[in-house]
Formats: sequence, structure tokens, C-alpha cells
Amino acid sequence: MNIDKKYGTPLAYMITALILTAVSTVLRTVDLLLFFDNTLGYYNTGAPLPIVANSLLFAGAVFLVAFPFFAFRKRNITHGTPSTASRAVSVIAALPCIAAIALYVISAVTTKDRLNLSFAFLAALCAAYFIFDMFKLAKEIRIALGATIILDLTVQLALSYFNQEVQMNAPDKILFGLACISAMLFIANEMKLFADNCRPTVYMFTSACTLLFCATSSVPSIIAYHAGMLPEKNGLYTEYYLLLGLAIYAASRLVTATLNINTVACGLDTNHPTDDVTNSDGEHDDKENTEQP
Repeated sequence: MNIDKKYGTPLAYMITALILTAVSTVLRTVDLLLFFDNTLGYYNTGAPLPIVANSLLFAGAVFLVAFPFFAFRKRNITHGTPSTASRAVSVIAALPCIAAIALYVISAVTTKDRLNLSFAFLAALCAAYFIFDMFKLAKEIRIALGATIILDLTVQLALSYFNQEVQMNAPDKILFGLACISAMLFIANEMKLFADNCRPTVYMFTSACTLLFCATSSVPSIIAYHAGMLPEKNGLYTEYYLLLGLAIYAASRLVTATLNINTVACGLDTNHPTDDVTNSDGEHDDKENTEQP
């Protein structure tokens, strides 16, 4: 099998997504620390770096969405037993969710707001989704846990949208919304992958965009919050830990998808044990029909 033909384009796409994420995260961290007015919730007028950072983020997202439709249309993604490395990363992704649980519980005790206990419960289910990636559970269980993540993200997106103390066009609010939407699409496609009905093009760009938006939204905001550069009225600080966990998990799944994507002409890689195969039309293929003649 021609390794370059099989892995070359997906590997280049994955590396590009990782580089875009790293650069965007660093630039936004610098923007928040040096050019952000925390009393207004906006970047300083005329500051060039925020414009560069936002332009790069937008252009990168367009590329990550568009490229798979040209490069991965005739490829399959296989979903099999998780590797040891994938299991380890899934556990790491659960750690920020566990931190969010602790913050929600502390907030419920100190503010007497029992609604935070509901958020803590949803965060616990999110952590369970990542941790249970270590085990080969029934697809129905994984799909049910995935639905709880989408529910949690929907609630947090609604709370952010209707938060009247933060302007609708505030950059932090917009990026948080994009992160939630991309993560919901990614988890939905992960659920479709478990159900043997996932399009490789969509799965690749949703995992890449989730990595890009969730990392760029969460990491700089967590740093800026502890540096005192974000307004208290924002009210999203605990949710950033959930986005961080999703970014780590999406990075793991993007790498896994890259290693398990196959051209129809080349067939399946027998070095990667697989259970389910979905083609570019989201249909289930038998292994015998996709092996190289």
C-alpha cells in the first residue's frame, strides 16, 4: 500500500489544523492580555494584532471546512478499538470537566444557587463520555452520553446568548458561541459514526473546527481570567473548562480519524482493527467490499 497516498493529504490537513490552533491560541492570549479593555468587553480601537488574529481565525476556519469536501470525498473512516494513546488522551480530556464539576459545586455552595448543581451533573456526564472512551461500550450508551454533551452545550449557548450584561457582538461572546456550535456538530457526527452513518468529510472538518474554536476560546480566556483581564459579568469561566476538554478530545479524534481514513482504491489498513466502516456517502460498507483487489 502506498503510505504517502493514504496518509499524505489527511496528515497535512491534521498538521495544518494543529498549527492554526496553536497560532490562534497564542495570538488571542496576547490580545486579551495586552489589547483588551475589560471594562467595555472589547479590544482597544485600532489595535492591529486583534485584527490579524481574528482574520487568521476566520480564514483558517473557512479552509478547515472547505478542504475536506475536495480531498476526502472518496475516503472511508473506520472506527474500531481505541488505541492506548487514544484512551489516555480521553482521560486527560475528562480532567477539565472534573475541574468544572468542582467549580459548579463550589459556586452552588457559596452562592446558594442550586442551578449550578444541575450544571455540575451535566459536566459529570460530559466527563463520563470521555472516560468511557477507554471501554468498548455499546453504541447506544455512547450515543446517549453524547446527547448529554449536546444538551449541556445548548444550555450554555442559550445562557450566553441571553446574557444582557454582555454585548451581543462582544468578541468573547461570539467566539464562545462558535465553539459551542462546532462542538455540538462534532459530537453529533461522533454519534453518527457510532451508528455507522457518518460522512468522513463532515467528521474531519467538525473535529478540526472544534479543536480550533474550543482551544482558541478556552485557553486564552482561562489565562486572562486568572490574570484579571476579563470582566466578571462575562459569567462563562467554568464553561471554558468544558470547552478545553472538548478541544483535547477533538484533537485526539482528529488524529485517530487521520490514521483510520482510507481511499476506496487502497482499501482498509489491516494494521488498524476496525469494527465499523462508513463511506463518503455515510453508508455502511463491508470489509470485503473495500479491500484492495
